[in-house]
Amino acid sequence: MLSGDELKGILKQLEKRLEKLEAAVFTAAPRVDVPTTKRTLPDHILELRDKGFFSKPQTSTDVHEALNDTYPSEFDRVAMALIRLADRKELRRLTKTVDGKKYKAFAR
Repeated sequence: MLSGDELKGILKQLEKRLEKLEAAVFTAAPRVDVPTTKRTLPDHILELRDKGFFSKPQTSTDVHEALNDTYPSEFDRVAMALIRLADRKELRRLTKTVDGKKYKAFAR
């Protein structure tokens, strides 16, 4: 068995370890904002807008095909980026009729 002094020593060591752990876990590190130089998918879509691509309503498929050479990505990502740009009022939502079917379209 351990004596009272040995137990007190062990408890002090454990308390010190706990204090270090709590300081590491519960103290938030300062956030550092790093400027990004990469162009994102919305940046590429807005570049198309600035070049006049959206002067006529364009469907998600049209935009995906136009972006394929400069920024290959999945169709779903392009469609979602268009919806978000429309929510931010960067593009307008319209409908476009192709072969008798109505599709969501986006324009300037």
